Amino acid sequence: MEPVELCKYIREHISYLVLQNMRNIQSNWDEWMVNLKKTTIESDKLGNLILETFGEIEDHLRKKEKIFYPFVEVVTDWKKSGSSSSVIKNPIDKMKEEQQNILRKISTIRQLTSSINSDLCESKVCVHCLTELFGIEQELNKEFHIEQTILFPKLMKSEVKV
Repeated sequence: MEPVELCKYIREHISYLVLQNMRNIQSNWDEWMVNLKKTTIESDKLGNLILETFGEIEDHLRKKEKIFYPFVEVVTDWKKSGSSSSVIKNPIDKMKEEQQNILRKISTIRQLTSSINSDLCESKVCVHCLTELFGIEQELNKEFHIEQTILFPKLMKSEVKV
């Protein structure tokens, strides 16, 4: 699959699910936070971290839509026309850096929520939100894996130093 098609796949199949899961959690936010306060976890710390992480995910996905995906199209056109460019590495490095920051925060969220089980979190909303949260983690891991093992190497391969 070519880089442009990979970007389209990521956008339509993975990023969409991440945003949908985030919206599902946000629509149940108040009830979820009330239920989490009944558990032994630090619900305020967790809530703030989740909101901060969601903001970073949204920002990352917005940058991909507005900057990175159009950049991939330009690089693909350069490659097709036989032109060369040495500007590919910086945007890829920036994407990788943002991905690592998001994954670190998700790891912290996982640690904070690891003690929650159905006994501690009696509400269906609580269980639903945790399920959505871990769905976000799975989809982001899938997205980042595709980008780092397939998309980024393909783009770097197209780079020819001038």
